[in-house]
Amino acid sequence: MRRFPVTLAYAFLAVTLIIYAIESEANGTGIYRYILTSLLGVPLSFSISVYAERHNLKQSLRIACHAVAAIMLSAYFVLFLPANLVYAAAIRFSLVAVLVHVWVAFAAYPRGSSVLTFWQFNRSLFLRFAVASLFAGVLYIGLVIAFLSFDSLLGIKINPKRYAELFFVCAGIIHPWFFLAGVPRNFDHQADDYPPVLRIFAQYILIPLVAIYVLILYLYSIKVIAHWEWPRYKATYLVGLFSAPGILATLLLYPLSVSAWVKRYTRFFYLLLVPLVLMMLLCVYRRVTEHGLTEMMVIAITMGVWLLFISIFMLKTGGNNIRAVPASLVVFLLVAAFGPFSATSLGQSSQTARLTNILRQEKISGGKIELADKRKIKLPMAAYSQVIDKSRYLADHFGPEALAPFVNGDGSTLVFERSESGALRRRTGYEAHNIFISHFLNTAPAKSQPAQYSTFHSKHELITLKGYSNLIRHQSYRSEETRKFTGTGYELSVDWQENQVLVKTDKAAGSVNFGKLYAKLRTDYTGVDTQLKQEQLSLIHI
Repeated sequence: MRRFPVTLAYAFLAVTLIIYAIESEANGTGIYRYILTSLLGVPLSFSISVYAERHNLKQSLRIACHAVAAIMLSAYFVLFLPANLVYAAAIRFSLVAVLVHVWVAFAAYPRGSSVLTFWQFNRSLFLRFAVASLFAGVLYIGLVIAFLSFDSLLGIKINPKRYAELFFVCAGIIHPWFFLAGVPRNFDHQADDYPPVLRIFAQYILIPLVAIYVLILYLYSIKVIAHWEWPRYKATYLVGLFSAPGILATLLLYPLSVSAWVKRYTRFFYLLLVPLVLMMLLCVYRRVTEHGLTEMMVIAITMGVWLLFISIFMLKTGGNNIRAVPASLVVFLLVAAFGPFSATSLGQSSQTARLTNILRQEKISGGKIELADKRKIKLPMAAYSQVIDKSRYLADHFGPEALAPFVNGDGSTLVFERSESGALRRRTGYEAHNIFISHFLNTAPAKSQPAQYSTFHSKHELITLKGYSNLIRHQSYRSEETRKFTGTGYELSVDWQENQVLVKTDKAAGSVNFGKLYAKLRTDYTGVDTQLKQEQLSLIHI
């Protein structure tokens, strides 16, 4: 507490806000902005404290550094966290959180310090994090068992919210407190012994995992070349999974780099990584040409370029400068999180351009619609699907403001609505998307293209059975094969090919054909954004 008061203060604040949000169920109030900002303050203030200790900064300078960090967090709060959480804000927060945590790895060490000292410090943090996770995890599980015992043995009911609150107390206060208690004070101390547990973990856990990933990815590469086809986008995720334990193993084994087998592993790993990264970038390129850039694609490109850079750097230097790994990663994360080449900026501009081009291709003047015009714009099925997909992406990831440029005149009516009291309320992205897409109508889809429908019950209703003996409630997904369900005294068969249901009992048998009802609904309601009454979806057969 005395050594890291600011860090623990941020942790206490974050957990307090989380518990308040759970207790008050403060959804949609923007409290998440304060929670995320406080969470970022934990690693940021820790890195500042460690940096101050390493360079023996005066107390006044330490306070000034924390004050500057608080201003930076405030700016992040105002500029990058909207009142209503959207995907873009969540993605940017994830990038910034990783960035700050990676910065902790080398923030305390000047350029001229020993690489081995740098490794020993980070080894201490790694092991301390593992121990703190064990302590906090055991404490949480033990207390959960105690809560369950109160409920099952003593009959004392525990509010389910307490389990979530207990988790955040253990993860947000107990865990960092244990972790901070073990941060080394002597930054220049170099331990002579190498922890055997790290060698065992890297040699017998991480490296075998890397070998499995390498085998899978190279077998897949052979398949792609043999069939002369484009690699699938899912391969990018496996390349990321392959690179993470591989790079971690090279970092953990650095003090043993004098050993021949460690040198061979480091060289072979980065040599094998280069072709896989090139395949990964090829996957992303094909995806971008088809769908345009999204945040995740930009992140995948950034990760691929960084992996390519670090592979070439490590091969050229022989893996001797491991500080280049976190230092270069911070630079790439900064580019991906902020500025004109960030994931959110490129993703929004690319999808906006795609939607604009689609609307202009369909002869919509300026690529904009008139909200006041109640006539629906008829689009071919392909264009209609693209408009739905792109507009939903923009609304979900960037809020209703992202759709305002596609409206003639004042687009604020798409962003805000006025209540009966006259107060302005900001629409959600879901609401804005529904208003926008309601101005379009797709033409009848081709027979080879499936049509999708959604049904739901707004409330549970009691169904009376006057004149009937039984009610069988059945719900299933479409299947090419006839499905049969057997109950007490009856057999129910659903034939999707003929669109009919056959019912057999011990005394009688009959069938109900839904084909005509299905055809009528498809004709009358394809492309119509409206809710159907229950009787319109029902067929009575006597």
